[in-house]
Amino acid sequence: MFRWYNMRDNSKYVPGVCNIDGEGRRRRAVFGIIVIVISVVLWVFLRMLRVSLWQLLVVIPLWLGFNGIWQSTFSFCVGNASRHQFEIGGKVVKITDQKYIAKDKTTALRINLYSAASAAVLTIVLYVISILLK
Repeated sequence: MFRWYNMRDNSKYVPGVCNIDGEGRRRRAVFGIIVIVISVVLWVFLRMLRVSLWQLLVVIPLWLGFNGIWQSTFSFCVGNASRHQFEIGGKVVKITDQKYIAKDKTTALRINLYSAASAAVLTIVLYVISILLK
């Protein structure tokens, strides 16, 4: 399930398991890390302005960042799943088999839920830290 330990080039589509190659995984991991760092910097800036409730808005960019991380981890693009396609080796191929589409939708939902949960947990942690540092 989790292939974060190896950014190998996946060269074949597996429904609900893999719909991007190693390059796609790398791009999503880099995007995720950058967005999460920017989100934390935004939180620090909002904390310095002493606008406590606005700090909760970092959950949105954190969700995007964690979505990139989870997509990289799963070798699976949520966008490709929603468009019923996969992208391996720079080629985009449409998926027509309804069983494959259903498996892809399930994995996409799982990634979105993991991203939302991860963003919520980090947002709560940051908010508690801001309360404790008052």
